[in-house]
Amino acid sequence: MRSWLAWMGVALVFAMPLAAQPGSSAGAPAPSERLVGRFVRDAAASDDVPAAIERAVAQMSFVTRGIGRSRLKATNQPPADVRFALPPDSIVVQYAGQPELRARRDGSPREWRNAAGEPFQARVTVATSPDGSVTVRQVFEAEDGRRENAWRLEAAGTTLTLDVTVSSPRLPQPLRYRHVFRSAAR
Repeated sequence: MRSWLAWMGVALVFAMPLAAQPGSSAGAPAPSERLVGRFVRDAAASDDVPAAIERAVAQMSFVTRGIGRSRLKATNQPPADVRFALPPDSIVVQYAGQPELRARRDGSPREWRNAAGEPFQARVTVATSPDGSVTVRQVFEAEDGRRENAWRLEAAGTTLTLDVTVSSPRLPQPLRYRHVFRSAAR
């Protein structure tokens, strides 16, 4: 039996392509290069994921609510930290307790498989704002749902936010929450 939304767990171990960012000043790192390093989750500044899950499943029937809650909890565990690296032509993302994963930086859509071997499509875009912040958007799509991770590194490079939106035809409303990470020793 195919488990709906189970594919989303891979989002916690997905490596996202990242294009080089033009226009940085001489001697200063390109905006995307500020992603290099370790960021630690600030639990006090992050959303309460179990509460967000309860809001997302509140309108489900008694029978399906428990199933939805259980699956969402299993696939939306907050990582303690995240590390980014930018070796030539690729990006490496590693979440606490997970193996590092690499992806090409060319931004092309890719088919990935979750831990259960189920396929889904992943697309990534990168944008630099006039204020110098960098946004990396990951979109994971499978037959039974979609997850969007929007990473935003503010211009100073010390605060990284992750806005997550999980949607599925089986959810009456999307699951939405935010994690905040602070730069650690690089």
